Amino acid sequence: KNLVAQALYRQGSIYLKQKRELDAKTVFTKLVDGYSDQTEIVEKVKPILEELGNSDPAMLMPPETIAYIEIGSPGRQVETILNMLKGTPVEEALASLKQESGWEGGGPAAMIRGLLNPSMMAELKKIRGIGLGITELSEDNPPALIVLFPGKSDALKGLLQMALTGLGQAGDPVEGMKVVTFGDENDGSVAYDDTVVIASTRREMLKQAVVRYKGKASQPSLASANRSFTSISKQARQQNAVTLWLNVDETYGQF
Repeated sequence: KNLVAQALYRQGSIYLKQKRELDAKTVFTKLVDGYSDQTEIVEKVKPILEELGNSDPAMLMPPETIAYIEIGSPGRQVETILNMLKGTPVEEALASLKQESGWEGGGPAAMIRGLLNPSMMAELKKIRGIGLGITELSEDNPPALIVLFPGKSDALKGLLQMALTGLGQAGDPVEGMKVVTFGDENDGSVAYDDTVVIASTRREMLKQAVVRYKGKASQPSLASANRSFTSISKQARQQNAVTLWLNVDETYGQF
């Protein structure tokens, strides 16, 4: 058992060096679940698994993505902006908005009040990642993929699932994940579970992302296949307020 556990640890470490995080997560999970009695190795793997659980939206993006935008730690970014506004007239305006009650009245003011609510701020801080990728330029409804990792925010998960089931209709599950569809093939669909929400304007694109998420895809992702993109580490993208990456040659050619 000890030799097998060591072999799995080294295999997972190699996958990490190759930036194959989904494969590394699969191997390390197998090690922890199947060899829990190998405590010394398991204790080394647990913090790595926790970091891998801080999932990367770019790992689910197709390698042919030409434009990608990621928001790092949305709750923290809102808090940073509010700190920047201290002592300015905007702070006084926001303070007057907060004195009114919650979401009453509707409109942008109600939305701002809702976001400034301490409980909502706490939920936003739990979001692990949001990413949007586009694979080609088109005048109408370009092929796009959105990935959201809500983290440990049960409130956000509940709101998202309620909204999805209310706006769309149930579709055929993909790799065990629930699917909600909107209209025809090009109207988009969403797959979700307790860890991630994946939305796409193309159902085939959605299926490929789900397969990547499940670790069953041999094809690479944007985060593993594009040398330019991999120069930006996952940690850097999560710390940045916004990361924007563009395949300039490909985009210029399509223009």
